[in-house]
Amino acid sequence: GRILGRPTRGQRRARRPVDAVMGAAAGHLDLAALFQGSEGGKLSDNANDASALDGCSDGGGASGSDWSGAEAEEEDDRGEALRTLALEAVRRSGLALRHLAPEWQADRGVVLEAVRRDGLALHFACHALRSDREVVLEAVRQQPLALQYAAEEFQHDREMLLEELRHDALALQFAPEELRDDREVILELVRQDWQALRYASQRLRADRQILLEAVRQDGLALHFAPESLRADPGLALEALASNVEAWALLAEALREDRTVVLQAVRRNWRVLQRVSSPELRGDAEIVRAAVAQDWRALRCASEALLEDRSLLLLAVQQSGHALHYASSTLRGDLELAMQAVEQDGRSLKDVAPELRSDRDLVLAAVRSCGRALKYASKRLRADREVVLAAVRADGAALEHAELFSGLRADRELVLAAVATGGMAALRFAAAELQADAEVAAAAAAAAPQSGGAAAAEEASKLPRGCSVCISL
Repeated sequence: GRILGRPTRGQRRARRPVDAVMGAAAGHLDLAALFQGSEGGKLSDNANDASALDGCSDGGGASGSDWSGAEAEEEDDRGEALRTLALEAVRRSGLALRHLAPEWQADRGVVLEAVRRDGLALHFACHALRSDREVVLEAVRQQPLALQYAAEEFQHDREMLLEELRHDALALQFAPEELRDDREVILELVRQDWQALRYASQRLRADRQILLEAVRQDGLALHFAPESLRADPGLALEALASNVEAWALLAEALREDRTVVLQAVRRNWRVLQRVSSPELRGDAEIVRAAVAQDWRALRCASEALLEDRSLLLLAVQQSGHALHYASSTLRGDLELAMQAVEQDGRSLKDVAPELRSDRDLVLAAVRSCGRALKYASKRLRADREVVLAAVRADGAALEHAELFSGLRADRELVLAAVATGGMAALRFAAAELQADAEVAAAAAAAAPQSGGAAAAEEASKLPRGCSVCISL
């Protein structure tokens, strides 16, 4: 746009508020003076009145009915009307200051209004106002980056820099060295954003209190700490509590320290996932502290601890899936297996093969999850009571009933299956029951609750001519 001599998109956007105000007063004022300025405040003689300002100003404009016949008063009134327009333009967008005449860019009231809307409007103020402390302070409060447009004397002004940093702590990277070495300033900024520590002086990066404030927000702040503080147990624990990834930043001695690891795991079990020491992974107290928070910590336990019955019991009470990590011996423990299947019937797949023939265990599993029938022994998959319990939990469990047991042709059992499984269950019934009008109607009635939109797809898998297919 600049190359072709046309305004850029940003320039057009900034000018819209000016165009809107200009349109409101078109034909009533010589608006060229708003953009080009006027000599000694003189305006064109063909301007008539400022009545159009009533809809776009805050009451600061003058009414044409009050004008006197004196030329000086008329020019003053018109000048005030134009000033009201300038104020209205910058109220709508501070960057509209860019398009105003130099006399308005030198008007303190107009510039103050502009920088309160957008601090970057300071760029278009006259040099004198860019040296005005109040104007610059207002601009920096609104937009910290406005400091770059202030007069040179403000570039290293402590008050201005602090105001900028309170809005954007990471602007510290552009601050002078003496400010980056100011303990009070750095402590305040780190409390605001820990990443400000990155730009602090080396001396203050070694300040324990400052570092403590940083690691409480994110443990990765240890990256900027000297080696001596990376070996500080208190800092290490605070860092791991906020971000377990800080483990890699700890001194090697701390990562092998049992006391530190135990305290860290008590705060966050995921620390155990980062521990590489076999001795620490095999420490019953450390692993138990982790498993008490989340059963998945079993994945980090040593082989020896997976033989610990009390540890496995603690885990399966949270989730039946924990049985998957138990030793082959403990998988054959009936009490552990019962705890697991009561939590999640699908855990039946992880129990020892001989327990899959235990009727009470399998009944507990299928009542929790009907499709756990899949993992029961062949004998129990032909047991009517067991299969009935399974299909009452999930009608689709009929798929796992023993094929030659005759249970798929059991009318009562199939009706119980379609009541919970709808079409998904009906497709596993014997052919004569799939064509039975009463059974088909029961499956169709259950379809909205057990499959809804998928019912048509399930029906398409039934034999051609089935009454359910016809009804659908």
